[in-house]
Amino acid sequence: MKLHRLLILLLFLLSLCWFCGCKNSSSPADSSGPTTKTQETSAGEQDSGAGEETAQKPQTYLGNDTLTFTYSEADYRALESEIDQWYRLFEAGNDPDGFLELYEQMEEGSFSKLDDQKTVAYILFSLDLQNESVKQQYLEMEKRATAASRRICALYDDINDSAYKDSFFAEWSDEDIRRALKSAKASTDEFEQLSNAYTELTVTYAALPDDANYLSASAQLYMQAISLNKQMAQLMGYDNYMDYAYDYVYHREYTPDDVNSILSLIQQTGFLDATTTGLFSALGNLQDGMSKEETENVLPYLMHPPVISEDFNGTAPSSEHITAYLQRVSPNFLSAYNQLFKDGNYALAFNDASREGAFTAYLSGAGHPVCYFGGSAYQSATTLLHEFGHYYAIDKMGSEQFSLDLSEVHSQGNEWLYAVYLGTETLTSRSAAYYFDYKLLMDITSFYLCLCINDFELYVYTHDNYTASDLDKIFLDICTSYGVSEFLLDMMGEGLISYWHRVTLENPGYYISYAMSLLPSIEIACIATENMDTAINAYLCLSDVSPDTDFTTALHTAGLHTPFDKEIYTRISGTIAKFRRLIR
Repeated sequence: MKLHRLLILLLFLLSLCWFCGCKNSSSPADSSGPTTKTQETSAGEQDSGAGEETAQKPQTYLGNDTLTFTYSEADYRALESEIDQWYRLFEAGNDPDGFLELYEQMEEGSFSKLDDQKTVAYILFSLDLQNESVKQQYLEMEKRATAASRRICALYDDINDSAYKDSFFAEWSDEDIRRALKSAKASTDEFEQLSNAYTELTVTYAALPDDANYLSASAQLYMQAISLNKQMAQLMGYDNYMDYAYDYVYHREYTPDDVNSILSLIQQTGFLDATTTGLFSALGNLQDGMSKEETENVLPYLMHPPVISEDFNGTAPSSEHITAYLQRVSPNFLSAYNQLFKDGNYALAFNDASREGAFTAYLSGAGHPVCYFGGSAYQSATTLLHEFGHYYAIDKMGSEQFSLDLSEVHSQGNEWLYAVYLGTETLTSRSAAYYFDYKLLMDITSFYLCLCINDFELYVYTHDNYTASDLDKIFLDICTSYGVSEFLLDMMGEGLISYWHRVTLENPGYYISYAMSLLPSIEIACIATENMDTAINAYLCLSDVSPDTDFTTALHTAGLHTPFDKEIYTRISGTIAKFRRLIR
């Protein structure tokens, strides 16, 4: 049974982009709809200049019919009718088997359809953020899902005090029951109104033009988001939103206070200096010593060119050594990749009105994940393999209801294995060292940045004495407190200030998962530089664990470490030092 987890989360877990960084154009939306792989449609006709009309290339692709929106008012009424019947069975109190059977029927049928179609509506909205019709369609599905899950969750408290308790909760863990009873407390009109208001706020934010007013406009929206989130956390019985997000929304086994110990570890182990000043200067020395041929050897992998293009024909992209790498990991790994595209479990966007980003979601009714790729910056080999890491793990585990920190190791670990594979199979030794250092520098930047984002969110959700105009300074002060403000400014320039604007509203409390997952992902790469087979086995082990396995246990089972373990900092620092020796 999985419906209890889905319902508990659905009230509160907003749509997440696995690879976030949404930035949208203000160009008007194209009038054409998405094009399916099996459907011959064009976005319009244009004059070729030679007296012939040629069809424009489609701007969006949907891989199969499971990504078609079909939900109707009749479908929703059918679900409501089942919930009504479920309530009547509870009030009668004499049919525990029928009560449980109807709950499971909703799990596999009407509620599963609602949840899948809500995901489809979100994908269609992402393909065309300026299309008012698909926006309203998505908002309506969010409201329906919130209302339906609220009605079901509201009964959990009463079930726990009834004769149905033992039979209904027989297969639930103590933790699931605890979370269910918390959700019952929040199943009120007030919480539903707050949740719907937050969804509408995220839609407004997603459509913000990236112009001179973006920073001020997003800051004002963020102040509204903070207020809504604080109110929802209070209704759930938490002191602040970050406690609520860590414990309830993301189900982490560590607290915001625990994260503070990471700062001590990076300072005590010398990791901070090794990965900022040391790594930055080493990369510069490497670059100065590279020949023209070595530079040309590595340059294509630094530019991240798209491997998915508007000429996409439905077959799995195989350029940049992708196929050979996947085969090296495992024949089953390559087979799953090919199956993703053969089955059409993807949505692609090539228009200015689409969401720039990539994410992977699970359609529980259809029984498979689906990947979204929007914008040329998110259609490179690295992003493709990032999302395939999510896809493979979700498909293999048959669920997306597992640790989100672990999920990010599935994706980023795949990126790093690919990086080491390129270095050993296609690059000269100095070019490989440069590529490794370059990617390491980029990801270490992300690691520190996400730690700062987490502290920034912790501040805004536990304080009240600030305005929208104070937020940039608060964020920079936190970067300074970590000792990384100069490093981040060197790496990002003006982009540092704008970063929190782009990630905190749609994904509150989430970005610490990127920091927590980056170090184990880099550790996989460190192992791969010594023994590729050992690294591959460790990586694949992370998809073999049960969905109930917590982040720490999953990593330790695979022979890896968490950011709370001193060993991970010494191993990464040691690999950096090894690369220094190799290229002297």
